[in-house]
Amino acid sequence: MIGDIDLGSASIVGQVAVGGPPFDVVVGAGSVWTVTGSNELVRIDPATHAVTGRLPFPGNVEPHVAVGAEGIWLAIQNAVYRIGEYVR
Repeated sequence: MIGDIDLGSASIVGQVAVGGPPFDVVVGAGSVWTVTGSNELVRIDPATHAVTGRLPFPGNVEPHVAVGAEGIWLAIQNAVYRIGEYVR
């Protein structure tokens, strides 16, 4: 579960179930991105608090995600992958 908190009121204004424990939460390309304990890269629309894409990856790895000007990057084991058309 990922939550959206309004700092002015200190209240939770939205929550998104991502299907597993979230790791490496990053923001970029108009979305919130996280890798989950259920072995997926998940894209979240911050305006609607909805999951807008999922990309599964192999299990038993320690994935990391980053956002750059050239795209979304996913590091799995000894390789780094650029997610071209983003996650759909």
